[in-house]
Amino acid sequence: METAGPSTEAAGDYPVTALSAQPVRPAGYTPVCMHVTRIPLSVLLVLALFLAACSSGGTGTETPPSTLVDVTSPTRLLGEWVPAGLRPEGLLIGDTLTVAGDRFVVFEENDGRQVAVWTSEDGRSWSSGDNAAFPSGAHVLWARGNEHGAIAVGWSGQPSWPPNPESPPVFDRVWTTTDGLVWTPGQFRPVLPESTEYVDWYTEVTTALAYEGGFLLVGQARWFLEGDAIGDDMGLDGGDIVAFPALAEGGGCTIEGLYRDGDPAFTVPCADYGIDPEAGGLFSARPPVMAAGNRGGSWEIIETTGLENVPVIDAGVGPDGVSLFSYPQFDVPRYWTSVDLRTWQTVEGIPGIEAEGVYSMQTWRDGWVADIGYQDVEGGELWWTRLGSTWASAGVEGKHGPFAVGPFGLITVTTPPASPDSTELWFTPDGVNSAVFDVVELFGSDAVADGFAVGSDSVVAVVSTFDESAEYPWIAKVWAGIPSGE
Repeated sequence: METAGPSTEAAGDYPVTALSAQPVRPAGYTPVCMHVTRIPLSVLLVLALFLAACSSGGTGTETPPSTLVDVTSPTRLLGEWVPAGLRPEGLLIGDTLTVAGDRFVVFEENDGRQVAVWTSEDGRSWSSGDNAAFPSGAHVLWARGNEHGAIAVGWSGQPSWPPNPESPPVFDRVWTTTDGLVWTPGQFRPVLPESTEYVDWYTEVTTALAYEGGFLLVGQARWFLEGDAIGDDMGLDGGDIVAFPALAEGGGCTIEGLYRDGDPAFTVPCADYGIDPEAGGLFSARPPVMAAGNRGGSWEIIETTGLENVPVIDAGVGPDGVSLFSYPQFDVPRYWTSVDLRTWQTVEGIPGIEAEGVYSMQTWRDGWVADIGYQDVEGGELWWTRLGSTWASAGVEGKHGPFAVGPFGLITVTTPPASPDSTELWFTPDGVNSAVFDVVELFGSDAVADGFAVGSDSVVAVVSTFDESAEYPWIAKVWAGIPSGE
């Protein structure tokens, strides 16, 4: 299905000034009283009035879609799972499995010191990728990708305890690619409060997005107290101590120190070490920090307006531009949209769904798939929409785990209501038809699905099984899901 991608009018080298996405309405979904393929932003208000008149006073009617895909396009079900031709020497990292352009990508770590990247066009045959971009000591925590490319997030250097100030690790490393083959290293360096002898500030990258002009990083400012330094000042074995501030009733503040085994080490007033949590912003909510990257590996910090002071967990390009999604800290789900990455507008609630939070949201085809949270249920149900107005359940029954989407369909791991001790892989190409696979029958009684990725005509899963005789007892392997009849 055709979907118009983001336009990219570059500001210098950074495509951040005109990112928008206008959907092409699929066949079978156009009102009979009009035919529109692209909707310029400058006429959205006029178009909204015209659509309202069309639906209320016109002669045509518009029927919400019954499937996630173009009603004229064929859909295929997942037929079987086969072992992939990938035999890594180290440990596969399930959260790095993704797509980059038209390839699958997954990372392997050898001896905790060397990263290797693997790529595949069909999920079955794999080859070594651009390992030169990942020097010795590099680590990749997770990766996110789509048809425009992928971003891997991690660090470089070897952490040690106690920390070695002569060679500290760098925790804000990122690598980008448009095709999964060639990777470009970079670094995420937003402006943070100044660290002191006892308080260190750093940035945690919470989500990343590749789009048709570059890359987007979203992070959050974090801090921690140097428990080892405080312990050393007190004549204790600081290398075994962690510390955190605690606010007492009436406004008092203490620093609580704990040994690694959980035993208390000390309690001292914050003022003794020049720490003021209120003035220092330790407990203040901060807006997310964002950066736009070009294809050359350079990054520009984006000054934003309109973003709430909450963590961001997901990002995607949809019919209304780029959207960011926060942790569920509100009475209704809330997300933000922008067409230039600088000015953001808040959208509260999801039409037709009474939920307390959005735990995850991914772009799929010309709409979204949302993991909707309910009270006392974290990640309760998957819902989908085509053009953002009409939402429906994706049909997953019971609790679900990680999910992935792509041109071929949607896959997730579930626990059926009737069999709470069993685990299934659930796949749908369109939100109506589905194929279900028993995890135990496929992979063994102790199998755990660590990650998924969906391509144009296949699915890839990283699955771990337990082998007590191995040096690392949890062994991760790659499996490919292919359509029926292949």
